[in-house]
Amino acid sequence: MSGTNKVLITNIVLIGMMGTYKTSAGKLLADRLEMHFMDTDAFFEFEYGMKIAECFKQYGEDAFRDLEAKIVDRVYYFENTVIATGGGVPERDDNMEKLKRYGLIILLTCNPKELAGRLKRDKNRPLLQGFFKARKLKQLADRRRERYEKYADIVVDNTGLSVAETVERIQEEIIKFYK
Repeated sequence: MSGTNKVLITNIVLIGMMGTYKTSAGKLLADRLEMHFMDTDAFFEFEYGMKIAECFKQYGEDAFRDLEAKIVDRVYYFENTVIATGGGVPERDDNMEKLKRYGLIILLTCNPKELAGRLKRDKNRPLLQGFFKARKLKQLADRRRERYEKYADIVVDNTGLSVAETVERIQEEIIKFYK
């Protein structure tokens, strides 16, 4: 984990694999801390008028990542905001360097088998189509792990936890971080 300038922190940024409760925990965390909430995937779909899966299918992953980076450019300097990022945002160093400038980066992790269970009915994940979701999730998590850990100030494993329990753990870790 890398150091963060604690004086400039105005945002909490949630990173991690799909299914780690970034959005649902982010909303609850923002509510509890009386902060704003922004989900980069939802903002993407609003801004570009298309589902992420549609963008992947029509233009490919590289084009999607370029557009996603433009979303990061628009949200990284927000204030008093919990920002839930898409799982691939950390794949570009520039995205993370911007988000880290004003944000405390919290990595949410979870066992791939549990993630597959959480995502089993989700048909909108372009990188998880077909069979063997647990295997695909593990491969994707392995590929992204180094980047996630490089930028994380705090890591919260929410395997076996509910959304509310995840938020409680995040709050506990934030308190420890600032002691």
